[in-house]
Amino acid sequence: EVFKSNGIEVARMNEREGSARALSDDLRARMEAVVEAAVEGDFSRRIGKQYGDESLDNFASNVDQLVASVETGISETGRVVKHLAQGDLTQTMNGDFRGSFAELQANVNAAVETLRSTIQNVRSATGTINGGASELSSATNDLSKRTEQQAAALEETSAALDQITAVVRTSTERAQEATVMVGEA
Repeated sequence: EVFKSNGIEVARMNEREGSARALSDDLRARMEAVVEAAVEGDFSRRIGKQYGDESLDNFASNVDQLVASVETGISETGRVVKHLAQGDLTQTMNGDFRGSFAELQANVNAAVETLRSTIQNVRSATGTINGGASELSSATNDLSKRTEQQAAALEETSAALDQITAVVRTSTERAQEATVMVGEA
């Protein structure tokens, strides 16, 4: 009777272990797909599944949140840069970002504001130049200074774009680290 009872318990444990292994394998496969997509620059993929196991569900949720955070930061930055490329200086990076993305948001918004201010200054200087022929010489010097300021603002924008690239690289490295950790797990 003891052997029979132990045999039944071992069978139950094996079944639970097999079920847990299947869930873990499914999570690993879904995570590999998300990471592969992220490496290719597609941050829209998610694990998007509940496993009925608290630790697996938390892990899947954390991976989904990580990818969503990166996607939001990159898409919002891309939106602002796209508008800048079209000459629209009214757009800023919106959202409640934290960490590196909060720093990126502050830098992008500061660059846009500086560029906007510089452009407004250039417009004002142009109006002054057109308004008085006698002030042409002094207005030309003023415009030259403002052009230098605009170049500095463009350098800041370029630096912000370099930071975006660094953030994407860091995100890719973290995703690869997560893949290694999952593989080790």
